[in-house]
Amino acid sequence: MGKSILLIPALLLVGAALAMAETRRVPADSATIQQAINDCNDGDEVIVEPGTYYEIINFSGKNIVVTSTDPNDPAIVASTIIDADSEGSAVTFENGESADAVLTGFTITGGFGTADTSIPEAGYLFWGAGVYCLNASPTITRNVIVNNNGPLTIEADQLLALSYGGAIATVTSSPTITHNVIKNNSAYAGAGIIVYLGDAQIRNNLIYDNSACVGGGVVLLYGGHLINNTIVGNDSSKTIDGQTGLAGNVYAASEPELGPCLVVNNIICNAKSGGGIYSVDTGQGLFAFNDVWNNSPGNYALQNPETGELTWDGPADKTGKDGNICEDPLFVNPQGKDYHLQLDSPCISAGDPAFIASPGETDIDGEARVFAWRVDMGADEYIGYVKPVANAGPDQHLEKPQLITLDGSGSFFYDPCGVMEFQWDQAAGPAVEFSDFGAMRPTFTPECEAEYRFELVVSDGLNFSKPDEVLIVVRNRPPLADAGPDQTMSSIPSIITLNGSGSYDPGGEALTYDWRQIAGPTVELSDENA
Repeated sequence: MGKSILLIPALLLVGAALAMAETRRVPADSATIQQAINDCNDGDEVIVEPGTYYEIINFSGKNIVVTSTDPNDPAIVASTIIDADSEGSAVTFENGESADAVLTGFTITGGFGTADTSIPEAGYLFWGAGVYCLNASPTITRNVIVNNNGPLTIEADQLLALSYGGAIATVTSSPTITHNVIKNNSAYAGAGIIVYLGDAQIRNNLIYDNSACVGGGVVLLYGGHLINNTIVGNDSSKTIDGQTGLAGNVYAASEPELGPCLVVNNIICNAKSGGGIYSVDTGQGLFAFNDVWNNSPGNYALQNPETGELTWDGPADKTGKDGNICEDPLFVNPQGKDYHLQLDSPCISAGDPAFIASPGETDIDGEARVFAWRVDMGADEYIGYVKPVANAGPDQHLEKPQLITLDGSGSFFYDPCGVMEFQWDQAAGPAVEFSDFGAMRPTFTPECEAEYRFELVVSDGLNFSKPDEVLIVVRNRPPLADAGPDQTMSSIPSIITLNGSGSYDPGGEALTYDWRQIAGPTVELSDENA
């Protein structure tokens, strides 16, 4: 009885808390979006009806949701417009807003940027023409951010205005930027997005046709996770004093003391100028499982630190390393800006095999983020019939020749109840005799120690997979000696015991011991082989 009584006030408190959250509609309850925000408390929601709202808005530190009537309906997003009319940043977060501060379902346009007052001698700097985040971590999702143009003005050799972040700028912030279409924005650097410090999560966005001097698509400076985005056709055609632009699609700089950049599972292609990616990495960042293709004048840029001269690809080329590829992603209609993947796209199931989607995570269309064997590259996850994917199993290391089983059971078939055909081929090593080259798990016994490589191709009766390779190493590895910890005595003891019990053989074979003195006054061991 006592427990039931104690639950009643708790339930009443929850009900009271829920009742406090309010919904304000624009223009029914408030004439402007900013007026509605001003009247809100944390947890409230502002719902904006379709229309064009000529204003700039500031979340003012409030963790509220500002949304159109349906962020999942492209027609609603297209007709619910925040137009800054070149008055400043269209949307600003600058007072510690958290992930509970949500901007979703708008077309954001007409932004100019916010002057940086933190550096008086650099008053010409402007940040975030479309959206500006300073010391904040909001959620920016399912918007179209278009035609925001940061200033780039020089008169009489004097720099008057220089903009960073045409669509979005994040400064010492950690926002979540996801499921947005970011197009036709301009700035000096980062016409699509610029990240300066912080841990911005940039996922599942479509970023195209943006133009800058540096980093037409995305600039990451000492932070930021750029994961599963499609970054296409951006350029670095904006110039100052005729200088050549750099990094048409992506610029990424990592420093151990400032922060690393992660660039994973993206499609980075068709840069009109400035190349695909320019990176400055001290070894702290990660660039893996990206498709970097057909960027002009090259995919990867390398700059001579002494002369400033740029060279393309060559030593900078990451193709074939860490899962990076260089192939036509086979978009449905790139001329028509349809960047969905076709069935034959090499980006399908080509992302990081260790990638695990968070609960409920989707691609840019709201469909399952991982559909087949592993995540696709880019913002779009191909849904539908998928060609089979071979998985030849993990590499194996054996200490001596013995019966070995290869395992292709991890291969992906769109219809697991349909046709599943396996074909194993030996690619390297002394020839072996398989129990069955067409089995899912064939066996063989090698005759000698060596390295053996095998390829697996699978078929569903309609299409064949790409080959997958497995390495089998048969070689006795040497045992590892462990003579025990160092010992220090304050006086001469009557006996000292050495301990080699930490030694071991990787193959589990029995060990023999051979102790030898290498320094110090000669001593007599009780048993050199104990």
